[in-house]
Order: sequence, then structure tokens, then C-alpha cells
Amino acid sequence: MRFDTVVGEFNVPPALCNPIGIQLISSSKKKRTGETLEVDMYLFAAGRIPNTADMGLDKAGIQIDDRGRVMVDENLETSAKNVYAAGDVLGPPGLASTGIEQGTAAVSAMFGDVYEGSEAEKGSLKFDPKSYLSAPDRFPIGIWTSPEVSYIGLIKDKALEQGIQAVEGRARYADTTRGRVSRSRGMLKLVVDAEQRDLPVIGVSIFGEDACELVHYGMELVQSKRSLRKVLEATHAAVTYHELYKVAAADIDSQLEFGVQLRQVFTMETLNSAKEAFLDAVKKNRRGSKINTGDDGKIPKNLTIPYSDAEDIARSLSLMNPIDEGVGGPEFTFCQFLEFLRQLRKGQSSSISVRAAELV
Repeated sequence: MRFDTVVGEFNVPPALCNPIGIQLISSSKKKRTGETLEVDMYLFAAGRIPNTADMGLDKAGIQIDDRGRVMVDENLETSAKNVYAAGDVLGPPGLASTGIEQGTAAVSAMFGDVYEGSEAEKGSLKFDPKSYLSAPDRFPIGIWTSPEVSYIGLIKDKALEQGIQAVEGRARYADTTRGRVSRSRGMLKLVVDAEQRDLPVIGVSIFGEDACELVHYGMELVQSKRSLRKVLEATHAAVTYHELYKVAAADIDSQLEFGVQLRQVFTMETLNSAKEAFLDAVKKNRRGSKINTGDDGKIPKNLTIPYSDAEDIARSLSLMNPIDEGVGGPEFTFCQFLEFLRQLRKGQSSSISVRAAELV
């Protein structure tokens, strides 16, 4: 690792039989350091800058920033009235897809009310040039490496930085029939907002074969804030990579204390009340002994409560009538207890609910 240095000019020979010599230049002194790195390969990731230097934009009253990028407003109008800009001259993301969208938005802004469509459709054409930073769900990014990389929305770490209670599910290509048949290596990651009852999808990242194609289903999930339940219920064609979405969704569901089925029938307030009541019952039966929950706040699997306590809690949540007589049953772990409550909410009798909980 070399700090405070940049790469100087170097030649890449037609046949890479010998190491490439790369001279280093001091970033602060703008002079060669005298050091040469010999490498077998290099990654060229210099990026692009707008080619606006010799266009005389300043004479036309068009402002550019210190990197030559044309400054525009949300309608893509420049500082010169009735002059619009779109595409790579605006800087990142510098994609063909976003350039086309910017061009459409600019033409729409030029003609104003001439555009035929609803107000919502007109608003959707506005393109803030900074929206790729402020709204990562605006469009997908595809990197045409081998294998491919693509993403849309938020990754888990970025979501957590924004205060979102994000949960990430993973699916390896080898988890699907298509992946095993093609022997492809790769992974899909799905991120949801676990604070929301319906667990909306807020991010998709893919690394592997056809990632730049697969991300467009992820785009629909993210932009429509599709619930995790809808992803789990979707039926994809057999032997396709789209099954990765369902595998990743199931991985998320397995991590949640209150999963998809419970959130279908209970509010989060009810579920949290049930959790507190369960812990209170455990403390009562342990006569005040300290209970250690996991770092994630989940209740350990070895904690149980008698069936009679589960019945009392169900009555307090209005899932059983006060006059209902208990049928008797085993002690419940927290998972079994939640299943017992879910069956009662579905209208099952307490005896059926006990048997359903025992199967969990």
C-alpha cells in the first residue's frame, strides 16, 4: 500500500511476458518519487470526466463545476435560460440508461404542458442529477465484469447507517437447481426493513452469471416496496436463477423473531406485548430469576411456560373467551407459544392449536 502517491504514465507491452513497471508520483509534490512498482496485472478504474473544456460554455453563461460537469436543476435546465443538458456531461452515474432517461426528462421540461399524461407521470420524468446518491432505488447499476455484478437500493450496512432496522437474506447460486446444473458460482442478497410490518424489500445485490439481467426483477421489488410475503409466494419458472429471490427471502424469514406468517395476522404491537407477557410468565415461574436474552433480543429456545400461562396470555390478547376452559397441554417454548397464538387468531380451537404448536 502506497499513500500520497498517484500512478504516472506507463506502457503495457503487447505480450505480458515480463512484469509491468509503474512509476509513482507524489500527490503533494507532483514529482516522481523515484520508486517503480513491478506488477503482473493492474486494474484500470480511472473513470471518465465530461469533455467540456474547450466548448466555451462560460461565454454562453453555462456554469460548470471544478470537474467540468454542467450544472443543472431538477428539470435539467442549465444556468443559461432555455438551455438544457443531459448525459455524461452531467457526471455520474454516466450510464447509457440514465442518459436516455435524462434526455427524455429534458425534452419534456422544454415543452412543459405539451407533454400528454397525468401529473404523476410528468413528475416521474423529473431527474435530479444528484438523485443517484439521494435515491439509490431510482435505477439499477450493472457492472459487466466476469462474473457480473449488479445492485439497486440499499445494502445492509448503508441501511443500518440510516437508522433502518435492516435484515439481509442470502442465496448462493448453488442453492438453486439452475446453479447446480450450470455449476455457476455467485450470490444474491436481499435486504428488507424489519421495522415495517410487511417487511418491504429495500435493496438487492447480485454477484454472478446474468446478474445484470436478474437485477431488473429486484428493481421492481425495491421500487414497489414489495413485501417479503409476496416474494415468498411468487412462483418462478423451474430451473431459473429467479429462484434465488425466493431462497434469499426464506433466509430472511428464518432470521426473524416475528416472521412473515405472524405479521400477517398480528400487529407488531400485539407481538411485542405477547413477548413481554411470555417473559413475565417465565420470571413468575422462576420466582424472579434473571433471564438472559440473546444479543439480538431473541428469547432463548430453552425457556418455556406452562400451558395454563399461555392460555391466560391468549385471553388477555382477546384470542380466547374468558369463559373458555383449558384443554391442557405441554409447556411451550416461545416459538411454540407464538404458533399457538397464530392458530387461535385463525379461528382454531385451543385443542387444535396445541397440536399445531407441538409440531413446530
